[in-house]
Amino acid sequence: MDERIPLVIHGSTGSIGTQTLDVVKRLQGKRDFRVYGLACNGNIELLEKQIIEFKPDVAVVVDENKAEQLKQKLDGRSIRTEVLAGEKEAINLCDSISNGYVVIATAGFAGLAPTLAAIEAGNTVPIANKEAFLTAGRLITDSAKKHNVEILPIDSEPNAIWQTLEPEIYPDSEARHSAVWHMQRGAKHNVDSFILTCSGGPFREWDSEALKKATLQQALRHPNWDMGKLITIRSATLMNKGMEVIEIASIFGVPVDKVKIVVHPQSIIHSGVEFIDGSQKVQQGPHDMRYPIAYSLTFPDRIDTGLKRLELASVGRFDFEEPDMERFPSIGLAYRAGRLGGTAPAVLNGADETAVELFSEGRIGFTQMPELIRSALDAHVVKQNPTLAEIITADSWARDYVRKEFNESVSAKTKDTNAGRKLRR
Repeated sequence: MDERIPLVIHGSTGSIGTQTLDVVKRLQGKRDFRVYGLACNGNIELLEKQIIEFKPDVAVVVDENKAEQLKQKLDGRSIRTEVLAGEKEAINLCDSISNGYVVIATAGFAGLAPTLAAIEAGNTVPIANKEAFLTAGRLITDSAKKHNVEILPIDSEPNAIWQTLEPEIYPDSEARHSAVWHMQRGAKHNVDSFILTCSGGPFREWDSEALKKATLQQALRHPNWDMGKLITIRSATLMNKGMEVIEIASIFGVPVDKVKIVVHPQSIIHSGVEFIDGSQKVQQGPHDMRYPIAYSLTFPDRIDTGLKRLELASVGRFDFEEPDMERFPSIGLAYRAGRLGGTAPAVLNGADETAVELFSEGRIGFTQMPELIRSALDAHVVKQNPTLAEIITADSWARDYVRKEFNESVSAKTKDTNAGRKLRR
């Protein structure tokens, strides 16, 4: 009988997915996982290598054409991995195991359905997808309580807060739940507020006029972290940090105003808590996502994975400053959506994802992104305590609204240009 812990990774070819597999290798002989399933959107070249190395039972490719190509590439080899296609199969993969671990490594709204599926199947869910908690935190925590499972944050900031809340000395024989589990169930605590650190992104020292001319290439040059396009651009606008405010509030069951952002360019202190007596406790370490991934996979133990450790003397100094919410209005928009609650965070996310797409395509400028998001929040009628269907509807509405606003602005500019040409004639 295979006593290894079954593991599914939804988003195995992305940054978090590949680093999770690296951690799994590093844990061999210390805590052994059996990679049951891998899912990706369309990077079949990397998925093929992962299949050969980890030999999962199932691999899912959301892009159906790419899935067929992968089947052809594997045809004739002595590989028993079943290759499936489509988004539905990727979601089904997350409830194909139980009492295992399902790592949600995908970014964006697409991570919500896999998260809920993994919970309902009774799995521990290490999650790097802030959009799931951002848009449907109540549904996630309610489901986690119902099925008595752990939802463990991988994102470096909520993971750091989780670590600061944990006692490090406990009897070996005591089976225990995480501080996240207890906070979600209303346990008493001495926390006054949460400290959320922020690198400041690539444009921390840029003035407002320069930001108007910021390019996609410049926005993708994050000074500390290696992430996908969506998260990297959100980090440049600081929307990522605003969304983390809502994410953390949702994960730990506190109001958004209890989460306070401080800019820390070195990204060594990853976040922390302030207690009711004014004392603070923070978690720090290298800016390497494999550390929070490992903690999520090994809790309640700490296991040495052989990663490079932090040498404080090499850091030299720690700097802190308040975020500039005038130059980076996305932070304020996120706080606003978090205070409104209900479907507002889903609108924030959907509008932002669409604005990022438009910016990535060169169709709008850097500072136009928050303008479109603000317009969507202004126009939206918030529904409180939404169902999953209502959250999906709000997300879809926000995307359509931003596209419509963009198209109307382009149309208006075209009319103005044509009118100007007629006058010159």
